Amino acid sequence: MPLTRIRNYLATVPPGNLSDDQREELEWLLIGCWDNLSGSDDGGMSTEKLGSRTEAVEWMPPMLRFSIERHGGTVLGSTRGQIQGWSIDLDRALASCAIISHRQLRPSAKPLDVKPLANKIAALITDGRNDDRLAWKGANKVKVEVGKIIPESFPAQTTSGRRKRFRKELESVLAPSGWTPSKSGSHLFFERISASPVAEVEAD
Repeated sequence: MPLTRIRNYLATVPPGNLSDDQREELEWLLIGCWDNLSGSDDGGMSTEKLGSRTEAVEWMPPMLRFSIERHGGTVLGSTRGQIQGWSIDLDRALASCAIISHRQLRPSAKPLDVKPLANKIAALITDGRNDDRLAWKGANKVKVEVGKIIPESFPAQTTSGRRKRFRKELESVLAPSGWTPSKSGSHLFFERISASPVAEVEAD
């Protein structure tokens, strides 16, 4: 039985932190018995994710504890790996895990300065110029192609945050010229509101 093999092995290991050689041997034994542990699929864990990735392995009979770095979030663009802490009760054949920390895997995206972009697009609009980032709907209405100005990037939250800041800055820059935002679904339009004529008051 796979659980018998790992129990027999740990019976020869003194309590405390395992050496690198002990950790490597234990990983193979864990892979062999992982599916026999209740709760072993928590946190998306599976046998193929165990090899050569366990850290800080500690044996305190009957509890075996270790941490492991998970990279699932990087598929969605995250720059951080999740560190899971696992506790294995070998008497009860029970596994449980908890997220104990995160680890930066690669540099985070640098903050984008949206002010130069907003100023450039605002100048094109106020001058009435043609540009592939603008779709004119008449002299006083224009659609701003935000996706061409700030392309998709990962993670998605970064793109969303950049676009939101750009829109806010563009609204602020265009406001003094009489251009106001006019949203249609997910699209961003600006319309120029002509000033109302001022009635002349005849002096008495």
